[in-house]
Amino acid sequence: MRYIEKDFSAVLFDFDGTLVNSEPLKAEALGYAVEHAGGTWRDRWYAELLGHPWRTVEEQLMVRAGIQARQGILAEYFHDHYQTLLHTQVAMTTGAEDFVHRLHEHGHPLALVTSESRIIVEAVLKRFNLMDCFQTLVCGDDILNPKPAPDSYRMACQQMHLSPAEALVFEDTDAGITAAIRAGITQIIGLSHDWNRNQQFHRSFPTVHSFLDQPFQ
Repeated sequence: MRYIEKDFSAVLFDFDGTLVNSEPLKAEALGYAVEHAGGTWRDRWYAELLGHPWRTVEEQLMVRAGIQARQGILAEYFHDHYQTLLHTQVAMTTGAEDFVHRLHEHGHPLALVTSESRIIVEAVLKRFNLMDCFQTLVCGDDILNPKPAPDSYRMACQQMHLSPAEALVFEDTDAGITAAIRAGITQIIGLSHDWNRNQQFHRSFPTVHSFLDQPFQ
């Protein structure tokens, strides 16, 4: 496999923006939430806040958009609208579905490591017939400290009885890569897309533009 310096025993994937092309849907849902809460939305805000925990995103948007409503109102509008968009418009990132299936068919243990809720993760994986490909799912419901804290990647490695040195990670944000590094993982590939141009991970790690750039051999 190109870009890989040494052998790996398992592949760990981020979810949003990495396996699933959910960033446009999240941006739309956040814009919807801000405007329905009485604020003014700016498209650039989503890219600027990409990878941050929800609490940070909510606090920043309340200030930037001048929203005076109660705390939590953005989450209510966002989650309802995002669920609707997921059920009607969600798509995998380019090449991801085939890539996951090929890794699974070749016997590589796979894990999904995300701050997203389990109910959303499982719904999307089932929709694309990928649920059985993953040995381990670590979701936002399972951890107290989201990325960039290392908790989620440490939990995935523990559940897979895997040394971090044996893991290969695909991520699309600074926070995700930082979390993997803090967990002791050194083999990391960044996935570049239109929404993460503000991220700086390309300075230190190889990046690809889609999973078509990562042929399995």
